[in-house]
Amino acid sequence: MSNVAINSENITGVNASTAQSVLSYKTVVDVRTNTSVSTTVTLGTNGIADSPWVRFDDYGAHSQTTIAAIVTGAVNYDIETSMDDDNDIGSVYWQNPAGMNWLDDVTNSALTASKATFFAYTPLWARIKLNSGTGTVAATFRQAYQD
Repeated sequence: MSNVAINSENITGVNASTAQSVLSYKTVVDVRTNTSVSTTVTLGTNGIADSPWVRFDDYGAHSQTTIAAIVTGAVNYDIETSMDDDNDIGSVYWQNPAGMNWLDDVTNSALTASKATFFAYTPLWARIKLNSGTGTVAATFRQAYQD
């Protein structure tokens, strides 16, 4: 799984506005600036979060993967996939999870209820992105075995 315990990200601030991270963090331990700041800096959540990433088996890439997403409360979420490989040392994403490209399609975006669906061809990665709401989404991904 790519969500490592220690990670960093450079975020360019915006004058009199909001700048957001592209990653989700459980804990922020340090914030640094490269210049003086003349106003208040506030850290917090923007109401968007993503689940830990699920890495699928390369040898079963031509098999189907079933997804069961169970919703409690009121939420809006996407099932996202990525074909970027940040575990490949030769990849531009090596140790740079902030640079990963995540995609969703029409059938798996802006969902508000529990859903069972599948990937006909399994991607490298999948995750749940919580766009808004006050509830939760619990997802199970099950990749079929293929000889």
